Amino acid sequence: MEKATNYGISVSYPVTVNKHWGFITFANAAYRTFEGNLEGTLIDITAKTWDFRLQNNINLPWGIKLDLTYYIGSDWIWRGSINVRGYQFRFT
Repeated sequence: MEKATNYGISVSYPVTVNKHWGFITFANAAYRTFEGNLEGTLIDITAKTWDFRLQNNINLPWGIKLDLTYYIGSDWIWRGSINVRGYQFRFT
């Protein structure tokens, strides 16, 4: 019997610093399990995953809007069978 479960929590919070700059924080955490038979291979994997994102919204002169995002995430499991290393992505 194939079975996948996912228990998670997600929160976000917007902050307005001033009329030119605001940001939103996003945080997710999850506990996932994968059990079953994948083309003859028995799979029994569990993973605790998390990610965090900070999205900055900046209003520049002449109606130009700039969006800068920082993201970091833990290792995770793709399609219930492949371990993927976590990563970090940012603009500086």
